[in-house]
Amino acid sequence: DDEDGVARDRIVLVAHGKQPSLQCALLLNSAKCSMLTKDWPAALARALRAERLAAHDTVEPSKTRQHRRTALVVCARAQLGMSKFGKAITYAAKLIAAAPDAADAQAAAAKEVRTLLRDIQRRAAEVKRSNKALAKSLSEFVEQAMAASESQKAEGALPSLT
Repeated sequence: DDEDGVARDRIVLVAHGKQPSLQCALLLNSAKCSMLTKDWPAALARALRAERLAAHDTVEPSKTRQHRRTALVVCARAQLGMSKFGKAITYAAKLIAAAPDAADAQAAAAKEVRTLLRDIQRRAAEVKRSNKALAKSLSEFVEQAMAASESQKAEGALPSLT
């Protein structure tokens, strides 16, 4: 144990409080790693922390501005991974509102948002198709089960001719 009462193996990372861009970058790296392992809640939590740090940064706001945009993209993609399309669109809207100042950066940001929205629409359509196919399969199964049940009742109700 250290003098603060925390065991060394419990400390993951200590970053200096005067370097919010470093903290944001580390959190975003961790969030992206969580996305690769499809740990959507962890990715979302880490990206949200990075976004909040970047949004309230007064030390080096020019460095953390891009980190905030990246965090919003990660948040939207994590929500998309959890099939929460409304929340993913909300983060995409926040991404639009956090547009960069430079004209060339705005064009790149607009393209990024279009790609994100297209991915959200595509995934929503896939889920809708999947749900429709599942509902159809379930309906067919229920019909078959009901028919089998009715045929068993009919066989038991009729007297045997032999």
